[in-house]
Amino acid sequence: MIKENKKTKRNVAIIIIGLILVVAVATLSYALWTRNFTETGVNKNIYDCFTISYQETKGNGVTLEHGYPQTDEDGMQNSPYEITIKNTCETIATYNVILNKENSSTLDEQYLKVAVGDSYKNLNEYETTTTQSISGFNTAASYIIGTGVLTPDTTKIIDVRSWMDEDTSVANGTNKEFTFKITIEATAGDSGLLAGKILKSYPITPEEEMINGYDFYSYTKYNQEVNIKIGSEYFMDTLMNVHYTDYGQCVNGQGNFAPSEHCIEGVTNPSEYINWYTFANEDYFTSGGPLYKVLEANTTTILKADEIYFDGYDVEEGIVATPDDNGTSYVLRGKVNDNYVKFANQDWRIVRINGDGTIRLILKDRISPISQVFNKTSNGLKYVGYTYDNDTKCTKTSPCKSTYTGSETFVNSNGGTNSDIKKYLEQWYHTNLGSKDSQIAYGTYCNDTTMPKISKTDNNYIYYGAYERVGERHEPSLNCPDTNENYGGLYKLKIGLLTVDEMNIAGLPWYNEVNSDYYMYHNYWWWSISPYGAYNSVAHEFNSYNGYIDYDSGVGDSSAVLPVINLNSDVQITGGDGTESNPYVVK
Repeated sequence: MIKENKKTKRNVAIIIIGLILVVAVATLSYALWTRNFTETGVNKNIYDCFTISYQETKGNGVTLEHGYPQTDEDGMQNSPYEITIKNTCETIATYNVILNKENSSTLDEQYLKVAVGDSYKNLNEYETTTTQSISGFNTAASYIIGTGVLTPDTTKIIDVRSWMDEDTSVANGTNKEFTFKITIEATAGDSGLLAGKILKSYPITPEEEMINGYDFYSYTKYNQEVNIKIGSEYFMDTLMNVHYTDYGQCVNGQGNFAPSEHCIEGVTNPSEYINWYTFANEDYFTSGGPLYKVLEANTTTILKADEIYFDGYDVEEGIVATPDDNGTSYVLRGKVNDNYVKFANQDWRIVRINGDGTIRLILKDRISPISQVFNKTSNGLKYVGYTYDNDTKCTKTSPCKSTYTGSETFVNSNGGTNSDIKKYLEQWYHTNLGSKDSQIAYGTYCNDTTMPKISKTDNNYIYYGAYERVGERHEPSLNCPDTNENYGGLYKLKIGLLTVDEMNIAGLPWYNEVNSDYYMYHNYWWWSISPYGAYNSVAHEFNSYNGYIDYDSGVGDSSAVLPVINLNSDVQITGGDGTESNPYVVK
């Protein structure tokens, strides 16, 4: 149950430097836009327990930007003005990014596009707030252009961009002036934001303390004098490579405790492995312990070590903090029972607070019909792709975006062919979520097709990046690697599916290791967006069944579909406590 934080709120208003758009006179042409910063370079201030810094990314002083209307795609390529805010308090904080219009401005707000991060719209479409009082600045109106949540001791970089809307006529864009300043307003507490409610709910566990989606419980005898002779020991570089399963062997790279690249037999110089871990003797395989962290050794003997004893694995509720492509994600995992949300007359579960502050939801149960193929055609590697035959590669710097235009046919920026499951999800979105589109953010979805490696034991098998991360290294990641293929990659979407990495971090174990306490447990097959690989050129995708990750399904097989969306970071709730019987209700 989520409890309100009753600590005193601290209101902080931080005035950034003057951001002035000056328009020069030009006959029958658009004027040049000049951003004139009254303070240049890096400017750092400390307000109460928040640290703020400001920096123009292209250097100091005045910079010249495009002086004509731009498409949104081009406008998002403009150099941003960066604001870095760090919460040094011991409680969560919410912040607003406020654009303050100067009274002398003559350009209408409808012709100014403003972006904060990946989100943008015309200035007149943003919510207005109480007019800010700024010394030496005559404020006509104040707009909230961004909102977010900061956990204790975390940092957020906020990028602000602006450009003239592409639909601005010559008459409306010439000889006009728009002057504004940006302020940051920060408040201790959740301020009614859905993200803030969730982040106050559970303790946050750093990713490095997680193993295969579980908390690692152990007790340790530190700096013990030992006398362990070196024989055929098994060494690994990090506890993250310990894999929860029965006590296995590390022989031939088939062991359960470490993949082959971290498993070294018959080490003759153990001093190279100081701070590495070793089972050191066969007792580990029969009794479960101890594991040793090597502290001191010579060429024949481990002399000192920390003795680590496994006590078990936690499937209790909690939050895992882990990097993603936009910052730090906070992933709910385990036996979470108060992450229910009612949105668009549908029941959802919160999966994570994304690095950009948006909130990722997965539908509570499968949609009708109860099963769907990923792709009707499966004989070919490209059919693991969420789109395929793409005109461009879908990468971090050039993500493939599917834009909702008010119909069930979304527009692809990459011109690729949609998978059958993408078409199915977008049709469902139009029918069930189209009226709520303004509250749904474009989220990052990773259909990882980093080039497959051919199996060492069978050349008919090909594996993609997710299998290597989750299946071999047991190191799930929310960072999407850039593909070299013309299928799959990184997407910006209104609706999609979970990756197998997300499933794993949230508590879904690897193949045949059942976790029935996982909050996304279902006793039926359901699709992920992550490619597994191919056998004899038949494409396979990861899915889940009965509380574990499975990889046996070809893309032509049928599984259930659980849609995934991302709510805007500024969504507020009107009621509920997040339980199944009383879910949060989005405003």
